[in-house]
Amino acid sequence: MSTEEDIRTLWGETITSPQLQPEQTIKCDALPAHTATKTVVKAKSIGPASDTLSQSPDFELHEKIGQGGMAVIYEARQTSVDRTIAVKMIRPEMAGMEEHRQRFLYEAVVTSDLEHPNIVPIHDLGKSEDGNPFYVMKRVLGTPWSMAITGLDPSENLRILTCVANAVAFAHSRGVIHRDLKPENVMLGEYGEVLLIDWGIAVSYKEGGKADRLTETDAVGGTPAYMPPEMARGKAALIGPASDIYLLGAILYEIITSLKPHTGKTVMEVLTNAANNVIQRSDRDDELADIARKAMATDPAARYANVKDFLAALDEYHSHAESMAFSNRGDELLRKAQSSKNYEDFAHARFTYQQALELWPGNRAARQGVLRARLAYALCACDKGDLDLAESLLVSEDMMDTPLGDRIRGLKEERVQMTADKQAGDDGRRADMLEWAEKYFERSRFAAARDLFEDVAAITSDPARLEQARRGAEKSVIAMKSATDRQT
Repeated sequence: MSTEEDIRTLWGETITSPQLQPEQTIKCDALPAHTATKTVVKAKSIGPASDTLSQSPDFELHEKIGQGGMAVIYEARQTSVDRTIAVKMIRPEMAGMEEHRQRFLYEAVVTSDLEHPNIVPIHDLGKSEDGNPFYVMKRVLGTPWSMAITGLDPSENLRILTCVANAVAFAHSRGVIHRDLKPENVMLGEYGEVLLIDWGIAVSYKEGGKADRLTETDAVGGTPAYMPPEMARGKAALIGPASDIYLLGAILYEIITSLKPHTGKTVMEVLTNAANNVIQRSDRDDELADIARKAMATDPAARYANVKDFLAALDEYHSHAESMAFSNRGDELLRKAQSSKNYEDFAHARFTYQQALELWPGNRAARQGVLRARLAYALCACDKGDLDLAESLLVSEDMMDTPLGDRIRGLKEERVQMTADKQAGDDGRRADMLEWAEKYFERSRFAAARDLFEDVAAITSDPARLEQARRGAEKSVIAMKSATDRQT
């Protein structure tokens, strides 16, 4: 565990400024080793607009649109092609300091080598007439993500994070790690553009990149509020792609909790918490929280193996999110069904939950929803007296051993008994009818006897009574014919 004394020894004077905030980038004092010898910086004219076209500068400065600790950014016009661009210039008070000039050039060279849709393109590099370096880049009309993140829909924030992660994955493919991923270093354009900026402390983690290889002397750098423990401790051997994955997880954590991972009353306390991976607690406990926590594991080896795996986890979440949307819709439909008592509404709710499970078999809410819908459907059927339907809904899910199942069994038993009692009563009435039919026959009321015998034959289910009724009807008809013949 790192102590404040360990942090003070490592970071030294860089964290003593009273103006320094945990959300600000801390840059080490070590110099890039080779930028100056590998980069040719040619003089370019830069300045205000001229009344004469022939005297127009190469880059015509307009309004100031941004300012950082080391540089100022202007909106400008590239006169050769008459297009609006942005010019980033080293601040005059730092132009005479070689270490700052080299760092400025370093950022330009590293960024220019990373051509990706989500990385600000660098168009040119030059120096003014007084020798101060500047570089030309795309003018992005928009705002830093840090100013918009709390007001954006979660799905939009996840889209932006995916764009940033794609840019980081590309940089990793070129052997470069950013080391300072945070919403402040992401620009959002007016037309959906997402651009990762500020590659000032980027380094190479393998041979072949334009960035310098990380050493123990320049391992110190980053933003304390988001920093992985190996960066806070200055462990150069552990700093690599996994450090950027941690930072992506830190941004995701802020998206879902509105909390920056590390906090404290002072920068020293925040750095100490970062070194020990003390993360602000949140009650958020879902799939996105699991993704963020895995990305922010203390041990770099326990994080996602690469950005592609991190993105795959987000993609899987998106498919799960669609499943959860169906599950939530199922909840709405089930409430409607319970109110309407309509069988079709119950069937619709069940179908919607099943759609959710098809998208994501692990959706516990949908699986529970299917059971709740069956129980509610069965209860409704039971209340309406459709006991066979109610029983079928429970039997298919082995839910008969429930209070509702017991109720359905009890009601069915009562119905059987009632049917038996009714049958017994009917049998008694039919015996009486046969008895009266025989009496009518004996009294020579053959037509009445015939009608009563036929009524019994039509309603009885007892074979013996049916046979007796049929014979009685036949003999009554014969007797009627005989009586008619005698009369004629």
